[in-house]
Amino acid sequence: MRKTLNLFSLLLLSISSYAQMNLDSLMGIWNDKTQADTIRMEALNKFIWEPMMLDDKLDSGEVLSQLIYDLAIKTGSRKYEVIGLNNLGACQALRGNIPMAIERFEQGLKIAEEIGYPRGIFESLQSLGVTYGAFLNDIPKGETYLSRSLKVAEESNNKEGMAKAFTAYGKDAHRQNKILEAREYYFKALKLGLETESKGLAYTINQYLAGTYAVEGNYAKAIDYLTIALQQAEAHGNHHQSSHILTAFGGIYLSLEDYSKSVEYFSRALDLLDELNHRETAGILMGIGGAYAKQKNYPKAMEYFFSALKVSEKLVKEMGVVGKYSLGGSFVSLAYCYYESGDYKNALDYAMRGLKIGEELGMINAEPYAIIGNTYRKSGQFTKAITWCNKSLTVAEKNLYIEGQRDACECLYQSYKSTNQDSKALIFHERFTLFKDSLNKNETGKKLQRMEFSKEKMADSLMQQKDKMEVQMAHETEIHQKNNTRNIFLGSGIMLFVLSGGLWSRLNFTRKSKAVLQIEKDRSESLLLNILPAEVAEELKQNGEALARDFDMVSIIFTDFKGFTETSGNLSAGELVGELNYCFKGFDAIMEKYGIEKIKTIGDAYMAAGGLQGSKEDAAIRTVRAALEMQEFILKRKAAQDAAGLMAFEMRAGIHTGPVVAGIVGVKKFQYDIWGDTVNTASRMESSSEVGRVNISESTYEEIKDESDFTFEKREKIQVKGKGEMEMYFVLHPAS
Repeated sequence: MRKTLNLFSLLLLSISSYAQMNLDSLMGIWNDKTQADTIRMEALNKFIWEPMMLDDKLDSGEVLSQLIYDLAIKTGSRKYEVIGLNNLGACQALRGNIPMAIERFEQGLKIAEEIGYPRGIFESLQSLGVTYGAFLNDIPKGETYLSRSLKVAEESNNKEGMAKAFTAYGKDAHRQNKILEAREYYFKALKLGLETESKGLAYTINQYLAGTYAVEGNYAKAIDYLTIALQQAEAHGNHHQSSHILTAFGGIYLSLEDYSKSVEYFSRALDLLDELNHRETAGILMGIGGAYAKQKNYPKAMEYFFSALKVSEKLVKEMGVVGKYSLGGSFVSLAYCYYESGDYKNALDYAMRGLKIGEELGMINAEPYAIIGNTYRKSGQFTKAITWCNKSLTVAEKNLYIEGQRDACECLYQSYKSTNQDSKALIFHERFTLFKDSLNKNETGKKLQRMEFSKEKMADSLMQQKDKMEVQMAHETEIHQKNNTRNIFLGSGIMLFVLSGGLWSRLNFTRKSKAVLQIEKDRSESLLLNILPAEVAEELKQNGEALARDFDMVSIIFTDFKGFTETSGNLSAGELVGELNYCFKGFDAIMEKYGIEKIKTIGDAYMAAGGLQGSKEDAAIRTVRAALEMQEFILKRKAAQDAAGLMAFEMRAGIHTGPVVAGIVGVKKFQYDIWGDTVNTASRMESSSEVGRVNISESTYEEIKDESDFTFEKREKIQVKGKGEMEMYFVLHPAS
């Protein structure tokens, strides 16, 4: 008994930094033995859940939970016996001792049912549901318990319990990527949480809602919900949850490729956990490391990954399985950095260690297999590379991980090619190209989403026009009201005139209607030709659909404005859209002049293709002339804007020639688009270009090299992502 009391004293010292007035009061109640035992146990239970469980003081939480359980047994308080068991189960779950956690929860459930204690029944069922769903990934069994817990909460009108049940349902749906279903559950939970004025529930659910929008790429909406959640958590003084939310902010900005802001939020989250040695510290350190790795600053990234590794090793000793999750992630992250840095020995070592932990935990991911396979490939051990990359492909297929499938297929293609197994190499090359095209479309979608986020931020400037608009609308409403009486009499007069018109009016109406219909028909055809090539538009009108077509030789232009994001930050929304519109209208006129088909604009990027219509023989020549004229147009625009002291864009342009597939996608808002490796390579030509220049690939050069009015500047071979080294040329303005 003396040993227990000494340990208890040490535990109190260990949490002295959290001893706010409320916590002191709770401990005062516990230590006051003149109080009723039930009041003392309730105070200690609240004390445990304030700083202990939430801040990972599991040793403290477990000992204090045992004190509640022991006193409950001694005093015969079966209600607090259930509470003690559920608390002890939670500690075991957080330690990763799942069988023991389930045993404690089942003991608590049995007692709660015997004594008819609805809240205890709910808490035990809820804990079992979360444990099976989240820790064991047995979602069907978990939802069986959650369904029972929801029924108990509804029968006892426990709105907070109902909110917790809906939240758990939402998390299960979220894990299965059923985003809309998850969001529906979260909204139900949030409504109930607000009704019960449960601040803790509100900011937790707002964070989960943010997660559903982030998965969809709706970052502006995600940040809105995170901002609300952070305000609520800070007002509640919950440092643990504030850190959680700041970490989520860091992840969002990492997705937006705003690395400085990402590191800023991760660092703020880390500051809140420095003194806590929290299990999430390792995850935050890996987030910061990931931001540096994305920028290819591998030494800096490894500093943070090694720090995460050190924290994870300590967590393994203190918490067992929970620490192993972050330990495995640290190993794989370090393996990736070593691989990208060319240190294949350490890459192999750390990937193997990460893989071993993943297999122990039953969490099989494609990344360690891919690193091992590619490391063997780089080392010339192609047989081993094929074995490991096949494993990576199998796992990536199982997890529906497209990027992993692409990388595995590329590894297999390169390995089979190096061992002269050409037929197998061809199979995986085709699969690799397919996945790459798919991911390029996803990347385009992400770019659009990032632009949408930027647009949302700029919307604040539009709010300045709101008052003016409201005044104008009020003025127009007043004029409308004054004219109402006049319009009534005027309308009556017109009606009498129509009735007296007779047959002549009918004939006149028919003639005019035909004229109007012809005008509308001509307008519709004009609009159709604005978005589709003439041949495709005709096929669409005749058949109601247009089949995709193969084109053997198409020259694709990509242009992009230098520093668009930074420049746009210095312009109002109206100025930005106005300048883009001016430039793109100029480009459209140039495309029409040279018979080039505009494909689309993506933010500040412009894409067009020569060879989809008209003469195919000189398509490359016309496309290059168009690109040169576009550069001239931008240079003249910049000179005029500079003279007026206004902001102007500078542009890069790139062209590649090769085969594509072209067709219509969508039903209601259809779009004409082109696909194929040629498109990806043309984009690489643009990104490898320089401001004011037109960069062309070797295949385009071969098409136009004999044209006397072009001059060329051959460049050194340039390393292109996913392509290796490529020949490129700057094409200069015609000599004339």
